[in-house]
Amino acid sequence: MKFYKLIIVAVVIMGCARSVRKEAEGVAIVTELPSDKKCITVGEVEVKDMLESSAQNELKNSVEQLGGNFLIITNTKYTTSFVIHKAEGFNCK
Repeated sequence: MKFYKLIIVAVVIMGCARSVRKEAEGVAIVTELPSDKKCITVGEVEVKDMLESSAQNELKNSVEQLGGNFLIITNTKYTTSFVIHKAEGFNCK
């Protein structure tokens, strides 16, 4: 019986995964900005999600809505239930 409960929980979690919007597919998560481009800050974002991949997708979606195409994760915190990312978005041309 416990096995079936575990499967149900896994299916529910997977169903909650956030996807990257088509417009945000071009947003890159980087550790440093490209040196051959001029970059301006578009803003800071913070997301909280149960899945790492969903949190990163939410970051990309949020930065794209601010007009950015690159983001740097500036802080990450893991709790027993969530991952929390803070990031700074940039528009680089």
